[in-house]
Amino acid sequence: MAPKYHPTPLSGGDRKALAKELGKARAMANILAAQSAETRAMGEAMIKQADRLLCESWNERMWSDGEPIDPSPTVDQTVNGGYPK
Repeated sequence: MAPKYHPTPLSGGDRKALAKELGKARAMANILAAQSAETRAMGEAMIKQADRLLCESWNERMWSDGEPIDPSPTVDQTVNGGYPK
């Protein structure tokens, strides 16, 4: 995708204002991208912890009841949770 084209205004004051607004927009884009990456990392860590807890819960129910418990954690949840350790 081609970058957006902003025609350069003729007056000096308008050129300065445009440059200032473009600078603000670029700075805000960088801040929002950093926050997005941080939030995504925290979310992935929380999902991993939830999968680990689900596996531990299932293991405890299997041990206490002595029979298969449905539904069992999926293979993806087990691998994401870090089992077996």
